Amino acid sequence: LIWRFDSSLAVVLLIALACGAFVAAMVSSPAMIRGSWTSSRQRRRITELESDQSQKARQIGELEAEVVRLTPPAPAGEAGEKPYVGLKALITGAKGGPKDG
Repeated sequence: LIWRFDSSLAVVLLIALACGAFVAAMVSSPAMIRGSWTSSRQRRRITELESDQSQKARQIGELEAEVVRLTPPAPAGEAGEKPYVGLKALITGAKGGPKDG
């Protein structure tokens, strides 16, 4: 277990530095690999969600256009409000507003 290595101090320090860098790289590599996998998975998920969002926005636009197309235009005489029909007019079947009877 006892060995002897004769060399300059600079060479010994460089070898120790290289060994330390190697050990640090081996210890930190699993975390780096896990982080890169996580970030690539998140980038892929973001891309999926963005495409889904654009597809939903396109569908909303198509549905809104269809609603506009299917909605009948308002008659020229009405301002978009339905006339009030009184209870008496409903019972008697009279055609007109509340002033008819």
